[in-house]
Amino acid sequence: MAKLPPGAVIVAAMKFVRGTAQELINWQKTEGYGFPVVAIVDNLNPLDIADVMKDGGAVNIIQRPAMDKQLVETVGRYARPGRTMLLLPDELIPRQSEAFAVIERAIRNIAATDVNAVIFGECGSGKEQIAKEIYRL
Repeated sequence: MAKLPPGAVIVAAMKFVRGTAQELINWQKTEGYGFPVVAIVDNLNPLDIADVMKDGGAVNIIQRPAMDKQLVETVGRYARPGRTMLLLPDELIPRQSEAFAVIERAIRNIAATDVNAVIFGECGSGKEQIAKEIYRL
């Protein structure tokens, strides 16, 4: 977060491999960061949405099925005017973990063959980016 420019908005799925968006929000507060967080959720009911947004949590919620239609507009509400919006490419974001190294090796191994592959995982886990990486290689 220290590398984010002033006026940035964080968009986070509610489930991470090692935590939740709420834990990210709480950590951000303890570290003194104040970036607004827009949470991407999977069909939460109104009570769960209120829980995600309480106590200075997420500033807004986007239901995953509506993400394509609402994300840019929602982020635009919270980004400071006059700031450049940083859009990350729709590709894998490299990580330093051994688990990610295993995934990278598997991608290269699959890409070197002429077989069909089935990629499965939870929503937001990067299946589409993995498929694009296999195709790219």
